[in-house]
Amino acid sequence: MHSRSFNGNGYRFGFNGAEKENDIYGEGNAYDLGLRMYDARLAHMFSIDPRISELPNESPYIYAINNPVLFIDKKGGFPLSVHEELVRSALKTKVGTLSADDIVFGTTYIADIGMMPQSSVHFDNMDYTQIMSNWTQINNTLQEVKDDFGSFNKEYGGYDAIKLGVALHSVADFYAHSNYIEVYFDYYKANNDGNLPNIEDIPTFEEAMKDKGFANVAKEQLNTTAFDLTDLPDFGQEKANQEGKRHHNDPDGAVDKRDPERNVVGKNKTVNVYDAAKAVAQKHVAAKVEEVIEE
Repeated sequence: MHSRSFNGNGYRFGFNGAEKENDIYGEGNAYDLGLRMYDARLAHMFSIDPRISELPNESPYIYAINNPVLFIDKKGGFPLSVHEELVRSALKTKVGTLSADDIVFGTTYIADIGMMPQSSVHFDNMDYTQIMSNWTQINNTLQEVKDDFGSFNKEYGGYDAIKLGVALHSVADFYAHSNYIEVYFDYYKANNDGNLPNIEDIPTFEEAMKDKGFANVAKEQLNTTAFDLTDLPDFGQEKANQEGKRHHNDPDGAVDKRDPERNVVGKNKTVNVYDAAKAVAQKHVAAKVEEVIEE
């Protein structure tokens, strides 16, 4: 209405939900992220990152590796893309530095940003039949890379290295965006007196499908989360909820969006869903790297 105004100075929080430190540094000039203080005037931190050893090639003062689109840095500690972590761990010393960087480029920037709309890359919006078809497509791509991946690619990277990175992104995203972990845990509990397996003993999806009993259960229960990049602003979340589907951004949707404290309780132990999904993704990514890159 005319002449009506609103003063929101009483609200203490700002960018990324961090608390403002207006009393000390002035209005909107600094934010307390938890691990570090952020200076909005200079666009960097007041102090170095306490986890600097994890990314020795980056400046200890930057925020989100200067890429807040790809990385989340809620508390001021160095973020590390889970996809990059999984791939670099699997590669070890199998390829040269340039090749490893190209593979990581494929599994992060190309897959997550350049190919964001492609459901096949991220295992989005799939039922069992579509999931199986997508795995066939991924394995065909990995075979093509294996056939073409020569000594030059191992040392210097190139198109095939980037292509490998994208395929490895898909392998990991299956575990992030599907309900495989929950389906496998239910199956395991039903056949093991309510007990749960050790995380390191959880099979990859392809290993589990060799068990005919599990394969029958998966055929009925396995699916991935809904996600529609074109349905702004909530990427199809409202529509998915109306249709009774798990959405990528729901609290019980994609593993990487869920409550990190989400657990499954068994008679013998309690297992964290995120930890289990990440561990099996690591195992499967490593297995695919072994298949493609020969020593």
